[in-house]
Amino acid sequence: MVYASDVAGKKLTFQVSGKLWNRSLVMRDIETGSLWSHILGECMEGELKGQKLELIPSLMTTWGRWLAEHPDTTALDMKPTAERFGKDFYRNQREFVYAVKVRGEPKAYTFAFLAANPVLQEELGGTRVLVTYDAASTTAVIFEAGDLRFKPVLEGGRLVEVESGSKFDPLSGVATTGKHEGQQLEKLGGFVSYRKAWKVFYPGSKVVDQK
Repeated sequence: MVYASDVAGKKLTFQVSGKLWNRSLVMRDIETGSLWSHILGECMEGELKGQKLELIPSLMTTWGRWLAEHPDTTALDMKPTAERFGKDFYRNQREFVYAVKVRGEPKAYTFAFLAANPVLQEELGGTRVLVTYDAASTTAVIFEAGDLRFKPVLEGGRLVEVESGSKFDPLSGVATTGKHEGQQLEKLGGFVSYRKAWKVFYPGSKVVDQK
C-alpha cells in the first residue's frame, strides 16, 4: 500500500518501528516518534495520535507486467531479504484478499473469488465501483465506474463498455478505442492483505469468497 506522507501540514519520514500490532507492521515517523498502523494508516500512539494518512491508489503486480505497460520505469535496486517473492506466494488463493474501503465502507475479495470473477461491478459506499483482476500477474484494481456499465468478461484482454462498445485497459482504466477513447477511469484505493489480518482490523467487513 502507498500513503501520502503529509500530515497536518508536516511532511513525515517513516521507518519500520520494529514493533508489531496484531501481527502487523507498525511504522514510526522520525519527526515526532509517533507510531502508525500500516493497515489502518492511522497514528495509534504519540503526538499525532488519531491522525490518518491518505491512501494513494497503487498496484501490486509482477515486474514483467508492470514493465510491459511502463517500459521507461526506473527501479530502486536493493539487496533482497528473500530469495524469491513472486505470484507463487499466493498459492492459497483463499488466504489473501484484495481489500478496499470506499466512502467508509470496507470490503474484501479473496483471490479465489477474483480469479472466478475478473470483472466485478457493484455499489460500495454509495458508489458504483469496478474491480478487475489479472490472474497471470495476480493484479487487482478498483475504479469508480460512474454511469458506465461493462460486460462481465474481457474481450481480447479489454473491458467493453456496454452502451458505447468502447474498450478499456482493465488495469490502467484507459479507454483505447471508441466513444470514450482517451478517457481514464478514476482509481480508488485498495491493497493486498492476509485475510486474517484484514478481519482483525476490520471485523465487520464482508469478505467475499468463491464457493
